[in-house]
Formats: sequence, structure tokens, C-alpha cells
Amino acid sequence: MTIRPGRTVSGPPGRTTLPRAQASGYPKGMLALYVAATVTVISWAQDPAASRFEIVEALVKAGADPNGRAMRRWEDELSDTPLTAVMRQRIDQCPAMVGFLIDKGSSLGVEVDFGMARATPLHIAIQSSSPAVLTSFLLARGADPNARGVFGRTPLIAAAASQYYGATQLAVVEALLNAGADIDACDETGRTALMWAAMANLPVAVSLLVRGADTDHADKDGETALMYAVREWNPGVVIALLDRRVDQEKRNAAGRTALDIARESNIPAEIQWLLENRGPRSALRERVDAAVGAALVPLVE
Repeated sequence: MTIRPGRTVSGPPGRTTLPRAQASGYPKGMLALYVAATVTVISWAQDPAASRFEIVEALVKAGADPNGRAMRRWEDELSDTPLTAVMRQRIDQCPAMVGFLIDKGSSLGVEVDFGMARATPLHIAIQSSSPAVLTSFLLARGADPNARGVFGRTPLIAAAASQYYGATQLAVVEALLNAGADIDACDETGRTALMWAAMANLPVAVSLLVRGADTDHADKDGETALMYAVREWNPGVVIALLDRRVDQEKRNAAGRTALDIARESNIPAEIQWLLENRGPRSALRERVDAAVGAALVPLVE
């Protein structure tokens, strides 16, 4: 592969070439680096040995800016950098390219567009195809575990609200907590990571409780983690919160307690029973065992 900085990336004669990096007003070398990170610029069928990593590596060595913006729109200050562009892709070489770009000076504090809002590379890593690997990788390289992103969410809140569940999400949460993430930080709605976890994820909720998360914090609507667990029909989280002596008498902005919500919202009978009887575990264990699972063990015994 040959590189002529600011002009083309080319393989053997007749293969795909990359246009001038300065074409259409793009910064010198940036278009080439961005496209190499996100688009196959050499035919895989004709040259299976060629990889995006090799192209990115060659471009950086030839002088392309590892912090340049893709500029999808004119003067777009939130356009992707090569680092964030790579992490959005579902490619096997992603961790290797991320490491290379960071070593070459790619910023971990940059903000880019992510769902019509701002996000850092760490937020994008949490939603990537390799969340646990990339999150741990970026944290080890100095990424800020308390940076604010989409809707004011910290990486920990983003992880608790993530589409990933089970071991993957739990590994991301543990990595962030070990790196110093603020366990009780709130997003723009006033929700904490525990409140997001209470909606869907028992293992993460238990992990946050074991680490000392505030069980009685209320968001801007006066809703608590217990109320969210009740609304989302999560008996395992309800038990975990009751075990931590959560305040069941707290009222939301509408003046309702968690028990009021359970009675008025067609919530399953076992959740109402838990709230009415302060959750004696032994009497209900068989009915909610499938929901509670092994994740509750640290809080029970």
C-alpha cells in the first residue's frame, strides 16, 4: 500500500482509490482517515489481506490528523473524530484501532453528536459492539468516568440504561465504579444509575446497592428507585430495595407512595404483597425466585 499525504490511498493498479483529502474543503488528511476508519476503501474480494487497520495506520504515519473532524455538515463541531467513528462500527479490529489512535494522540475528552446530543468516546464505547472491552480499555487510558453526555448522563448512568443486559452490562458498571464513577450522579431528569437499573436490571441494581447507592433519592418528579421498580414489575429489585430499608413512605410529585402506585396501576399481586408486608423474604421466595436469581445472594444472607 502506498500513501501520498493529502491525495490518495491506493493499492495495486486498478484497485479502489480514495479521493483527495482536501477535496470539498475537508481538512488535509482528515477525509482519508475518517473514511478509512469507517468504510472499506480497498476491495476485500480482490485484496483480502488488506485491512482498515492497515489503512488507518498508514494514513496516520503519513501525517493525517487523529483528532480531525469528519465534518459531515459544514463547520459541524460535533462531527466524529477517527476514534469515535471507529467505535461506532461493528468490526473485529475495533479495539486494536482504538488503541492505535489513542497512542497517536486521539483525544478521549472530545464531544461528538450521539442521538442529537453530546457524547464522549466513553459513552459511545458503552453502546458499542464490544462495550466491556472498550470501556475498560478507555478507562485504563485515562477516560473520565464522570463525563457528561447525552441528556446529562454520566457513563455509569448510560451503562445502567443500556440495551445490554446480564454479564456484559454488569462488567461495564463494575469497571466504571472501580475507576471512580460517582454512584449517585443524576442526569437531566434527576435519575441516578440505580433508578435506571431498577427499571430492568436486577444484577446491576444489586451491584449498585452493594456499593452504597442512595436508595431514597427522588428525581424531578419525586419518583424513587422503588417506584420505578414497582412500575416496571420488577419484584427482584423491589425485594433488594426493601432489604436495604428503603423509605416506603416517600411520595412523588402526585402525592403517591410506591404502594399507592402498585394498587392503582394493576401491578402484579406479589409486588403489592411485598409492599404491604414489608417484604418478608421467606414467605415469598418461591414466587419470585426466578426474578431474583443468584444476584440477590449478597443482600440476603
